[in-house]
Amino acid sequence: MAELPSYERYEILMAIAHGIKSRREEFAHTLVLEACKPIRLTISEIDRAIQTFIVAAEEAKRPPAEYIKLD
Repeated sequence: MAELPSYERYEILMAIAHGIKSRREEFAHTLVLEACKPIRLTISEIDRAIQTFIVAAEEAKRPPAEYIKLD
């Protein structure tokens, strides 16, 4: 991944997020069966996974830096 340009990393991560979102109910149902959790909790887990990939995609667009500018 480090060798890929940032726009390609962004596109890959967003594709993963969209893929998870398109199969959200299927993943939630699998988690219900696998972990014996209520459906609303598994949907929350899936939504969190989607959000994690979106945040990672947005961060992939930012140039790397050793410090964070406060301005």
